[in-house]
Amino acid sequence: MKVKISIILILLFSLSSQAYELKFYANPVPFSPYVEDIDGLLESAVSRNHWTYRVEEGRRYAHLEYKSYRIEVELLVENGGVSIVELSVARPECKRKCSIDQDKVDAWLVGMRRHIALAVTKAFREDALKQIYL
Repeated sequence: MKVKISIILILLFSLSSQAYELKFYANPVPFSPYVEDIDGLLESAVSRNHWTYRVEEGRRYAHLEYKSYRIEVELLVENGGVSIVELSVARPECKRKCSIDQDKVDAWLVGMRRHIALAVTKAFREDALKQIYL
């Protein structure tokens, strides 16, 4: 009986830890006081790969319509970092295979995170150069 209970507990803990696994694109990109205009930085970084950026009621969103996919994400700016939260993925205009390729969606979101990190790195570099030459 003890063996059965311990096996059940081990399975429950392992399943819950796998379900909570954080996607790579959801890891926050840290920015510090060096980035003064976070909305401008996000807009320029997000727009590089056909994403559109908008701010509604203080919340930041990015939207992509590409290759029959429609993706909506929220960009959370909190605790000195920007993280990406996937809100919806759909293929409203698909004609053949209508399943969603999550690997492709994840790759696009990782690409967006990479562009945001690059923009933040460039902002840090510019601020460091200003401090050196002042």
